[in-house]
This record gives sequence, structure tokens and C-alpha cells, in this order.
Amino acid sequence: MKPRHKKMIFIVGGLAVIGVVTALVVNAFRNNLVFFFTPSQIAAHEAPLGRSFRVGGLVTTGSLERGKDGLSVRFVVTDMAQSVPVVYSGILPDLFKEGKGVVAQGHMEANGVFRADEVLAKHDENYMPPEAAHALEQARSQSTPTMNKEAPAKMARKKIELTADALFDTNKSVLKSEGMEKLDSLSQSLDGVNFKVIMVTGHPDYRSSTRFNQKLSERRANAVKSYLESKGIANPIVASGKGESEPKTTPSECKGMKGKALSECLQPDRRVEVSVEGEQ
Repeated sequence: MKPRHKKMIFIVGGLAVIGVVTALVVNAFRNNLVFFFTPSQIAAHEAPLGRSFRVGGLVTTGSLERGKDGLSVRFVVTDMAQSVPVVYSGILPDLFKEGKGVVAQGHMEANGVFRADEVLAKHDENYMPPEAAHALEQARSQSTPTMNKEAPAKMARKKIELTADALFDTNKSVLKSEGMEKLDSLSQSLDGVNFKVIMVTGHPDYRSSTRFNQKLSERRANAVKSYLESKGIANPIVASGKGESEPKTTPSECKGMKGKALSECLQPDRRVEVSVEGEQ
């Protein structure tokens, strides 16, 4: 092979390597690029499903709800035109407050709830993250004068506790007719409120294995969720199971009991909680 041919092969090979490296760098950059969307853009279905992005705005006053585990929280982010329900598990920034600006990073779930992996901290109580400020400014610029004159919507919160014994047979997750009637009443009671999110949480008692109890609580919560959706509730409904982690009774209350007496004592632990947040 002539030296000239060798040189050409070397040049072509070098260019190919550079092209591959460039493609890898660009691909890595795209994968790590996190876009920002306002609640209004999310409501318009402009945000991607299953892909990480940021959402910013104000934490709606009255929307913050803390779980009993001390880490899980639920709140609503608004740009004063639209709102997005957010769930997060972790330690919030010290200056996280209702009515203050916030930016959360995570992904949108199919049920319309934003699951945050990170809630970004603020430098001081008067600081608002630039992205949150942009979201509010953009929403204001798109609002009509009539909308701006309206009084802020009042946040409505309703928590209903249903006994699992009334909804399901023992260790089952298929709704009984009596349970359906109770859920029908619940569905009717939700008229007149513009709900942002409904949280359904299942709880069993401890008398089975931890694994079984966790699965049972999840199946029961999903059964309630599916039934409410079948009644025409189109708002996001988030179902979850807590297993035996949050009992109502204390160990001393049912100590020494067996059979029917123990079952009756543990009845408060077997429940499905329905927590509703919205604007009235």
C-alpha cells in the first residue's frame, strides 16, 4: 500500500473516531438536559410523560400535607392560572413554605401527579427561584383582566376514613355491594369542588405477613381508585398502600386477645383513607 493511501485511511479513521465521540457527547448532553415547564404548560399537555423535567411556581396555601413517616409530603404548585399536584419523599428545604416560590424536579405520572425527585432550596425567605418567577410572570401575561380581578380560590381539603370491613371481605380486595354504596355517597359529596388530586391510601392490620399486608393494602386502594374513576371522576387519583406501617391501635390495646375479640380490637387499623385537595 502506498504511503498516500495509508495517510488517507488514517485521516478517514480519525474523522470517524471524532464523529463517534461527538455523537456520544451530544447524546449524553441531551440525556442530562432538564427542561422547565409551567403548570399551565403541563395542563396543556406540553410536558413529556416519563421524562425528567422541572416545574416551578408558588406552593398553594393550605395544600401541604405531611405523611406520618416524616418524609413523604404532598403539595400543589400553581402559576396562578393552573395547578399541579406534587408528591415527594425526602427532606424539604428549611425555608420551604406555603405561598412561597419553589422548583421541583421529577417526572409526570400518567395519573396527572408530578412525582418529585428533588425540591430545590431557596437562598432566603424572600428569594424566589428564577424559573418559578418566570412561571408566574408568564401566567400573568396570559391572564385576562377579568381573571386578574377574581378573588383567589380557597383551598378545600377533605379527609374521609372508610372501614375496610365495610368495603371488603376478610383478606380480599373486591368491593362488596355495601362498600360500593359508601363510595357512591362519597362520589356525590364531591360535587361543587374543583379537585386537583384525590389520594387513596389502604391500611390493613398486622395479622398476616408484611409482604401480604403491603400487597393487600395496595390492591384495596386501587380497587377504590378504579371504582371512583368508574363513577366519572376524571381528576387525578393516586392510590397507595401503607401495609401495616401506620396502625391506629397501640400494641397494649389488643394484648392477649385472640380470635374474634382480636379482630374487633384491630378493626380501626383496617381502613381506606381518601384525602381530597382542591379549590372551592
